[in-house]
Amino acid sequence: MASMPVDYDYRPDQMSSYLDVLEARLNRASAVQEVIEDKFLQTRKQIKHIPSIKPVLGARVTDKFGIRNDPFVERVKHHNGIDLSARYGTKIYAAAAGTVEFTRKRYRLNKGYGRVVIINHGYGYKTLYGHLSKISVKPGQRVERWQSIGLSGDTGRATGPHLHYEVWLNGRPQNPEDFILD
Repeated sequence: MASMPVDYDYRPDQMSSYLDVLEARLNRASAVQEVIEDKFLQTRKQIKHIPSIKPVLGARVTDKFGIRNDPFVERVKHHNGIDLSARYGTKIYAAAAGTVEFTRKRYRLNKGYGRVVIINHGYGYKTLYGHLSKISVKPGQRVERWQSIGLSGDTGRATGPHLHYEVWLNGRPQNPEDFILD
């Protein structure tokens, strides 16, 4: 069998330096690959903590984020969340992984959000779930996306059973509809 012609200047006395250059290149490529892999794993973990689902299955938005006519005081006010239709006792789900930061089981009739759960998702994100009839989580408890955290209701200042849902980023209310991917 005939040998293939070599199109480069092969010098056996230079083999050691060729191998040194190749080894250095491989080490650099390996280091870059580790940085990329670490960044990928960090981003994948962060994605689990970004609110991205509608916390009530099949619900429709009945009141939007932003300026609206408040039904109780009959004047224009900012609505920091959205209201989602839900029959009394419908399961409410965590919108992302996080830690339950606050629950309020006691409330005053026609005041505030009634029974409330606030979840701290990390990375600056928090979500609030209001007007619940029942709360099934405790402060400090870790939750995952799609984990049931309570049941819808009409506690606090509500005109009927529904879920009031808020998303906060770095202490500022965001339009929750911008985060709902389902």
